[in-house]
Amino acid sequence: MPKRTRKASAARKLPPATGKRKYTRRATAAAPTAVDGAIDDTTVGAAAYNSSKSAIEVTHDPSTQCGGDGALSTDGHDTWEEEEVYSGRYELSPEETYRQTSARLLLPLHAVRFVLTQAKEGATVPFLARYRQGETGRMDEMQLRLVMDTAKEVTEVHRRRQFMLRSLESRGLLTPALQSALESMAHVSQLEDAWEPYKERRTSLASRGRAAGLGPYAEALLHFNPEDPECKVRLDELSALVHRTDDGERLLIAIIAEDVQRSGELRRRIGEYCRHTARLSCTLMTKPRKKVARELQEESFEALRRHFAYYDKKSWSVQRIAAHVVLALQRGEAKGALKVDTESGPKSHGLFMHTVREQYPALNRLLPLSSSSVPTADGAGAYSHVFHAFSYGRKIVHAGLQTAYDHLVKQAQFSIRRDLKKSAEREAIVVFAHNLHHMLLQRPLSRSRILAMDPGLANGVKCVALDEHGAVETFFTCTLMDEQKMRRYVIQVIESKKLNKVVIGNGTASGRVTDLIADLIKQQKWEDVEFAVVSEAGASVYSVSDIAKEEFPNLDVMYRGAVSIGRRVLDPLSELVKIPVRSMGIGMYQHDVNEKELMRELNYVLESCVAKVGINAASANRCVMEKVPGINKRVVDQIVLVRHARKLHSREDLRRVPAMTESVYQQIAGFFRFPNSPEPLDNTSIHPESYPVVRRLVMLYTAGQLGDGEMMAKKPEDAAGGAATALGNAYTRQQVAQQLERMSPTQLAKLASEKLSCNVETLELLRQELLHPGLDPRASLPHAGLLRREVYDVKSLRPGQLLSGVVQSVTMFGAFVDCGLHDSVLLRGEGVDALQVGMYLNQCICFDSLDHLKRPRMLLVGPPAHAASGASADGMKGGASSAAPRRLRLEAEDVLGSNGRGFVSQAAPAAGLYDLQASHVQGDITAAAPTLTVRVMQERKRRAGEALGSANSTSILSSIKVEERSQTNLTSREHLSHSPVTKRARAEPEADATARHVQRCVETAIVSSADARPHSTLYSPLPSISTLKGGFTKPSANASQTSKPTARGVHAGGVSDQHGTGGGSSDAVFSF
Repeated sequence: MPKRTRKASAARKLPPATGKRKYTRRATAAAPTAVDGAIDDTTVGAAAYNSSKSAIEVTHDPSTQCGGDGALSTDGHDTWEEEEVYSGRYELSPEETYRQTSARLLLPLHAVRFVLTQAKEGATVPFLARYRQGETGRMDEMQLRLVMDTAKEVTEVHRRRQFMLRSLESRGLLTPALQSALESMAHVSQLEDAWEPYKERRTSLASRGRAAGLGPYAEALLHFNPEDPECKVRLDELSALVHRTDDGERLLIAIIAEDVQRSGELRRRIGEYCRHTARLSCTLMTKPRKKVARELQEESFEALRRHFAYYDKKSWSVQRIAAHVVLALQRGEAKGALKVDTESGPKSHGLFMHTVREQYPALNRLLPLSSSSVPTADGAGAYSHVFHAFSYGRKIVHAGLQTAYDHLVKQAQFSIRRDLKKSAEREAIVVFAHNLHHMLLQRPLSRSRILAMDPGLANGVKCVALDEHGAVETFFTCTLMDEQKMRRYVIQVIESKKLNKVVIGNGTASGRVTDLIADLIKQQKWEDVEFAVVSEAGASVYSVSDIAKEEFPNLDVMYRGAVSIGRRVLDPLSELVKIPVRSMGIGMYQHDVNEKELMRELNYVLESCVAKVGINAASANRCVMEKVPGINKRVVDQIVLVRHARKLHSREDLRRVPAMTESVYQQIAGFFRFPNSPEPLDNTSIHPESYPVVRRLVMLYTAGQLGDGEMMAKKPEDAAGGAATALGNAYTRQQVAQQLERMSPTQLAKLASEKLSCNVETLELLRQELLHPGLDPRASLPHAGLLRREVYDVKSLRPGQLLSGVVQSVTMFGAFVDCGLHDSVLLRGEGVDALQVGMYLNQCICFDSLDHLKRPRMLLVGPPAHAASGASADGMKGGASSAAPRRLRLEAEDVLGSNGRGFVSQAAPAAGLYDLQASHVQGDITAAAPTLTVRVMQERKRRAGEALGSANSTSILSSIKVEERSQTNLTSREHLSHSPVTKRARAEPEADATARHVQRCVETAIVSSADARPHSTLYSPLPSISTLKGGFTKPSANASQTSKPTARGVHAGGVSDQHGTGGGSSDAVFSF
């Protein structure tokens, strides 16, 4: 059958009325009511609602995948399905949402209930994190947002799951095993993958075949039993019926393929094996592959090939690939320069056939063991006449199984690529948020008068002089073509305006301007003048924005960018909020990640930083006020008007602003500061609702009833003045805070409950704010830019030379640092991932050498204390494990624990992690539990050492080490079991013990798996195997009647007698 290559997100529609066939691409689903893919989407596994759609190309045959027709596909049924899901029938009750969210995150139910209830009423995350710590259980902002996001996912998963269960039950397809599998799934993508073979497709080959009456004949082939009269009749008339039916053979093959794909155990094993063994291989294209590449000129395409040449003929294991590599491959594939293939493990087909024979034991009488369709004497055994009598049925079954295998592998590969993409995007978004957070919280450069310079060649160097508050004093333009004139201008402005800082943008010609300024500082012998090179990303965007036009209506556009460059050093937070976050250049692969998720996360960071620093109501600009969580543009406009009318002096005035509601005031009041308010608490982070508590604290202090009352004796005049006077006294407030600081937690709890009627968390917040009123959290952080007086030349650097620098951006593959050279350098080494934007590295940057592009190679040595805290004393050797790429999380591996509590990941962690994890297991809740294989190998080592003396233990332990090395080629890591190791087996000589081990390996691949049905007995005889002594041994007849394996869960209380397989022999799986 011819195969066609189409994108996974493409969809075919019915021909229009004009008779012409039209192919259109439907938009990606972006709302709960959107349509989710057509029939061809489902053949490769539809992605979850609101999850990012992959741009991966998947090659498949629509006519054979799940019986898909491919010629008459419509999306009408999918539209109905989406409407049914969101019809309101499958909504989860609020209380059940709270319970499931609490169980999944292992958080207290009352805290989750409070957070979700308050969020529904309009409470913001910063407000809850700061002023509702007692009710939320001290959750921080990240945990609060995780609760809200998980509640949304729980609701969506419930809708889809209930729809699927009702649909399956109405069609008679729901089994207890399938229901249990659906209820253990935690993500929409998992549900869609499991739902894919059960979708109703009116025009699919399987549906047409069932309508033609071929369904019972497919069932007769899968449950082959010639002794059954009814089955014998259907098998006899199979060939004639198929030839009488139009396209009957294809229809029958499609029915068999669909029935086999519906085996949950088969889908689980194939998916799990592919996730553990798959590799991504990459090839550099010699000719343009996509339209976007074909439209490029030959020179441009060659430049594109050179850009991605590093990835040519390389491959990565899914278990070890890094997030930035996934995003790079995705970008190269989208541009048409790379071809990325997903290759599953070599034993996937053998595992497929082994599981099929398990699930359909009757097929052992119809199919031979060998890959040849002609049975042999050993392979056919007593059923040789069956193979010849039903050769046509065997041919149909072969084709159906091959179709099912191809589809299952392709769907597993698609699921891997989809989950890798989503996980890599999440990490890229985290990098954006991390960099933006630390960039916004850089310390303002106070008491500095700045000359901001925007370098350029065509339009010259734009210069603007700014005072301490960022106001423009003068501006001019000079060119590098007339360097002497430029020197005179700069000297005149710096000396006349008494400027002490020069801020240069890192754009075109910044290197020449930097050399000029450094030479002027040295020539003029300016003692207090320093310069810094900062990022000018987003300055041009700001210069043409409406915000810049409103701020500088009479200033030319070319100078507005220079103003932005200078102000982002004076006050980074106030200036950078005016620039679109995607224009700041602080992340990686920002154009390849989900834009909606990225903007949502970055807006969260903006709100968090603004709430943490606070707003000076007397001077804050409109852009900063719009980022206060809980506020809206209409309220901001009214605040600006009231402030312009000089009627905004306190938080009470803020309450009386037009358009201000009580709920909005409650959310935003604590984030506004009023330095000149008659109420001293208005210049702190204390919320107005806590003012009465502060007054009661002052009254207790003035009466000598707070703590030991010793401090009151030092200032008796405060008691005479009354509590009101004492509240306005900064010294008194400090003494109150110090008294609270001396109190024990028990005393604080007693004071809060008996005398103040508040919770302990509120009292601790008041103590902190009274100790440090109006504290700017940026005061102890580094400022933007590396201020220096000279420029280093890369040619003068010597290997091993140490430099200092300021971190500009952090990624998953290194950090970009300004260390005094003309350009930022990429810093690598242990501890780089712990760096932060703006961090100053003092003599921690080691120059190594120049690469092939003459760029300096820099290594981080002697990282900061907090970055190196986890490293061992052995330096690089001890920290080598942390340098390995962190494994990307795949959604398909997440399984809900018992009663929906927590996640039980199916990923295979390192064996060394088990000792740390076992002590934290509580009941049936496990987080990333180790596989059964890891547990078995540890127990077998212990038992071998106990049972044998030093002479025999050496040989046994060496065999165990061989088993450990073969674990990577294991067909199934968790679900293939073998007979227990008895004392008699351990006492045998080395050769016999090894022979028994080899025999168990062969039996392992043939007998039932860990959770196979008890009656799944194989009818085919077991093959003979060779021992190490040269002889042959016959497996026992009851090899398939092994004891039932234990459950999959791993508990801390000991190991079961059942052990996982110890080896992965290459001939221990079936071949097709």
